[in-house]
Amino acid sequence: MKKIIFSLIFTLICGLGYPQKSIIIGDSQSNYIALNSKEATLYLPLYKVGIGLSGLNKLVTKNTVKAETKFVFISIGVNDNYKYLNIGFEKNLKRVFPNAKFYLVQGSYGWGNAKHFNYNYYKNFNFSIISPGIGYGDPHKNKESYRLIGKKIDYIIKNE
Repeated sequence: MKKIIFSLIFTLICGLGYPQKSIIIGDSQSNYIALNSKEATLYLPLYKVGIGLSGLNKLVTKNTVKAETKFVFISIGVNDNYKYLNIGFEKNLKRVFPNAKFYLVQGSYGWGNAKHFNYNYYKNFNFSIISPGIGYGDPHKNKESYRLIGKKIDYIIKNE
């Protein structure tokens, strides 16, 4: 827990001083993803524990254009049970981050009401899907899958 709090404080302090080129946004899993990436930082204006896609979309619409951002990694978990309506999320993201490539982190399933979700829908919007995903079971601890996701994010940033 101390490590997560330190990571959030460090991200906030660093994020205020310079443009963030590689960011992680979304729900409570975003902080674990950021904790395991050396290249991407948690973007606090678009991070909220317990947020679903509709709530994240509302936060995105309030943001100004961030042309310097090159990579956006998105954790959209089970907070709305993977029920995504046509709410313009993709269009709003592209407006705020016009020069960014978008990557979705596959969420968790197999706990609560969470079922496995097919992320291929987002390929229609030129979003890439990160594999492996968070995977089976409760995602509210720093699991091995987060280390693998962080490693994949770092590879993407360094090699694209």
